[in-house]
Amino acid sequence: MGVSDCMYLAFYSFFDTQNQSIIMRKPFHSPVYPDLTLPGLLQYLAGAIIFLGISAGEIFYPPGYSTAVNYTGDLGSTRPPNDVIYQPSALIFGMSTLISSKTILDVSTG
Repeated sequence: MGVSDCMYLAFYSFFDTQNQSIIMRKPFHSPVYPDLTLPGLLQYLAGAIIFLGISAGEIFYPPGYSTAVNYTGDLGSTRPPNDVIYQPSALIFGMSTLISSKTILDVSTG
């Protein structure tokens, strides 16, 4: 299978220069994994949830939080020996981490 064949399978359509027409093909599906649309969508949603959860947690964290100084885990609770939990930042970060982790595990285990 050449490069042009791979590109042909990767894209749903391409422009045929000889006939000056657009040729439509069905999407390529792997015989091992017949439908990867739902798992791909769930992976995308998990990434979006964790990104938005971290961003929202930073917004509601008290002034002084910096990604250059603090760890991302500080959004849930600061490090010992003086651990402090700031709400609602900890709740937002914890729930987004929990939801995205569950989604990723569900996709990876089938």
